[in-house]
Amino acid sequence: MIKNAKNLVENALKIFEENSINDGITGIASGFKKLDELTYGWQSGDLIVIAGRPGMGVKSFAMSMVKNIAIDNNEAVALFSTQSTAHHHITKMISSITGLSTYKLNRGRLEPCEWQRMNLKLNQLSNSPLYIKDTLLSFSDFKMEVTNLVRNKNVKIIVCDEPTGNLDE
Repeated sequence: MIKNAKNLVENALKIFEENSINDGITGIASGFKKLDELTYGWQSGDLIVIAGRPGMGVKSFAMSMVKNIAIDNNEAVALFSTQSTAHHHITKMISSITGLSTYKLNRGRLEPCEWQRMNLKLNQLSNSPLYIKDTLLSFSDFKMEVTNLVRNKNVKIIVCDEPTGNLDE
């Protein structure tokens, strides 16, 4: 279909206006201001690879981004990880949100005021659109899971932590 200049200009002006309201972020904000300024947020259909040598904080960065997107922006995120359990990931998020160490959390050694603080802050995490899959999947199963999450849960961001499944399928 051929589009005329008038409709194209009107649509462009609408987009520019929407972008001015969202500080120029046209995609999903990562929660890292400088990164979002450079990328305009994560854009639909993009494949972003974040990599680094061991110990450089790539996993911590990715988990912070997942937390920011799911909790702060209330956007649906799916995390696929065969390197750590879902319990491990959620414990790290709880620690990040509450400021309590994973050592204290895992041992249940919290003061009454810390239990109270944790319970107050976890409501947002509990109700966030975050989905974690921590079992090994074949490529076809991974594809099916992603398709279901996008269709049924409106997932916008898929994060994979070192997938090690059978990619030969």
